[in-house]
Amino acid sequence: MLIAQVHAAGQEVVRLSVADAQAYALQHNVNVINSGLEIDVARNDVRQLVRTGLPQVNGEIGYTHFPALPTSLIPAEFLGGTKGEFEPVQFGTEHNVRAGATLSQLLFDGSYLIGVKAARQYVDLRKKELVQNEVATRELVAKAYYSVLVADENVRLLERNHEVARKLHYETDQIFKAGFVEEIEVDRLALTLANIESQISSAKRFKSLSESLLKFQMGMDAVQPIALTDSLSTLTNSPGELMLADANPASRIEWELMDMHRSLRELNIKRLTSGYYPTLSLFMNYENSAQRGAFDFFEPDKPWYQMASWGVTMKIPIFDSFQKSAGIQKERTQLQIVMNQREQLRQGINLEVEQARTNYLNATEQVQTQTKNLSLAEKILNTARLKYAEGVGSSLELSSAQTTWLQTQTLYIQSLYELLIAKTDLQKALGIL
Repeated sequence: MLIAQVHAAGQEVVRLSVADAQAYALQHNVNVINSGLEIDVARNDVRQLVRTGLPQVNGEIGYTHFPALPTSLIPAEFLGGTKGEFEPVQFGTEHNVRAGATLSQLLFDGSYLIGVKAARQYVDLRKKELVQNEVATRELVAKAYYSVLVADENVRLLERNHEVARKLHYETDQIFKAGFVEEIEVDRLALTLANIESQISSAKRFKSLSESLLKFQMGMDAVQPIALTDSLSTLTNSPGELMLADANPASRIEWELMDMHRSLRELNIKRLTSGYYPTLSLFMNYENSAQRGAFDFFEPDKPWYQMASWGVTMKIPIFDSFQKSAGIQKERTQLQIVMNQREQLRQGINLEVEQARTNYLNATEQVQTQTKNLSLAEKILNTARLKYAEGVGSSLELSSAQTTWLQTQTLYIQSLYELLIAKTDLQKALGIL
């Protein structure tokens, strides 16, 4: 990307080739930027999942106040009473505080291990989606760039037409003033001139709109002046390698994404299957507690009582009413759907390449035909002008030749744009965009 000249408003004009515009878009297009942020989100999801299997420490502090202590019944004979009767007694203290910590560590869980692997593959999936957005952005930028070039060429041809029509109108007006032609001849040429001027205004507005679209696709400020450095003659060359390149589905990002979805489905089946395996975890508890008749827990000479424990817990799945079995069967069906879609994608890519090649070949031939037609239409116009100037041709014949020339130019411009679009579509189909 080059910045070489200064715009009338004082801004530097950014000079862009197609490659420059695409490179700029990959840095500033909002969709591409957001795709990069989605990768960061996925990475944080992986970190969050991994940390669920690392040591977890939780602290707990509790205070309990008993305005009325719990009452228990004990046999009255323990207190010297009548056998068979019960005596109500109250145990405990009015104020109780406990503070402790629990440490837990997952030792083995098949679902966790496979889940982490799947989460990391999900990051890779996001990276593939970023590439897919980059391909789509390059395509949109290229087509917008071509639209500006074609619009500019259309303006150039129309201005050339305007100069020819203006000169012819002036010459005819002079002949009319000399009394050699009727006024209708001048009016007819004036009408043609006015139509061309209207077309020029419309073409310039369309060019401005095309530039705005290009800047939007690039993520560039709409007020930034730009100048395109690539030419239609260079871009519309017919590279034979595009017609000879083999269709390879593996070169398409859509194929890589499909493989990622297949892999994730397979991992999900393994994750659900691992649910039949036992899980093993370690735990450690430590606690200090105090019981008081009064709220004097901050007095250092009063006793606190410690408690510590540790152990290992193994959970063994025994029967879940076939929930995991149903989930596994569902995932296997989903995997089969993905495999069917994969095969359909392979066939679709081959068909897309064949269709893109056909469109590209047709567009190339159409440009060649319209180029010849443009030269022929110009020749006819020059002949009509010469005949009219020598007095052996009519203004109607001249007007008809001008109309044919304008129509041929329109078809020529359209064929150029269709060729560039067909070229881009073929590059995308081949996976080389």
